[in-house]
Amino acid sequence: AKVPMTWSGADNMALYFPPAAMTVLFCEVPPGEVHEPGQEPAVKKQRREEAAAELEALPKPSPSYHVGKVGHLQPTWIDAEHLKAVARSIEKSPKLNLDGRECRFFPTNASLLRMPEVRTWLR
Repeated sequence: AKVPMTWSGADNMALYFPPAAMTVLFCEVPPGEVHEPGQEPAVKKQRREEAAAELEALPKPSPSYHVGKVGHLQPTWIDAEHLKAVARSIEKSPKLNLDGRECRFFPTNASLLRMPEVRTWLR
């Protein structure tokens, strides 16, 4: 889909968080590009399924190697107002309600949202 000319992406930010050796990308997403849960674009779904099939076709590692669970995370759009609330919270692991489910931010993520650069970006 074409991105409307009113969206520049100029307010995107990449931030390195040394305590976790983690780089985090904050991206402005035009409202028209946000998809509701379960309404993944067909092209994206096809790419994901093709990638999963390629992984399945690869030779399996030895039984002594633990691969870990994959494909069990569900991406979710979080409104900037929710992120601002986490940044203001004094809780170690602030609550977040998503689609009627109570979730919690990892302390590392909450700490990152409290950094001065991120607070400025969230204004």
